Amino acid sequence: MTFQGFNELQERIQEKITAITLSKGKEYAKGADRLENFKTPALKLGITPEQVLYVFLDKHIRSIEYYCAHGEVSSEAIEGRILDAIVYLQILWGLVEDRTINKAEKPWPTYGLEGGSYYPPQI
Repeated sequence: MTFQGFNELQERIQEKITAITLSKGKEYAKGADRLENFKTPALKLGITPEQVLYVFLDKHIRSIEYYCAHGEVSSEAIEGRILDAIVYLQILWGLVEDRTINKAEKPWPTYGLEGGSYYPPQI
């Protein structure tokens, strides 16, 4: 692939990522918090939003691993798995920034949900 061809590919990928985040973001996060889809299950399960995200991401990573080892996948096209993995990594970046900002404000963020914490106590 030429440099120009790769640059064009990156532009097409970014367009697809933007479309995915706009459509799925509205579907999964009903409130003002774009990361709600990871925070709410985390609170319910007593784990971190990052751990919830990893469960979702791992399914795509496993499919990518299988593709790399065998050159094929039997379900969704590998390009879709790669796109979803990229989106999850961008969301992870958002969780990292959100955690940093909220920890600066208070040590155990509840993100407006009283009585709960998204970050389990250290044992």
